[in-house]
Amino acid sequence: MYAGKDTLKGKWFQKQKDPIFGNELKNLIKNNKVDVKPKVTQVIDHEVQFKDNTRRTFTSIIWATGFVPYYDWMAIEGVTSDDEKPIHNRGITNIKGLYFIGLPWQYQRGSALICGVSLDANYLIPVIISNISKA
Repeated sequence: MYAGKDTLKGKWFQKQKDPIFGNELKNLIKNNKVDVKPKVTQVIDHEVQFKDNTRRTFTSIIWATGFVPYYDWMAIEGVTSDDEKPIHNRGITNIKGLYFIGLPWQYQRGSALICGVSLDANYLIPVIISNISKA
């Protein structure tokens, strides 16, 4: 599960399908613990506009992909490559305040799995806090 993406084991694992576990998100939504918003249509500085024309301001954004990666909606220059995959280094993008977590093989096999994403989160949290402190 924790095989690095550049190791022999990691290269083998990348050719396999990842399992999906649990219904935790459905329960969190049902219990109003997660605020579900429609598609993001625009991001200007710290303000995010959604398809329903509501807006929210954030100091940082972490895009968690869910069960099926889909990035076509991300119309922010420099966020995705020509093959529409996120451009990042361990979840850190070149866009100030924009981070990714839970990407398949973000840094290791468990990156997109509930039981392994904490390794990437533990790496990202100090980076985000440091960048917020500099803002």
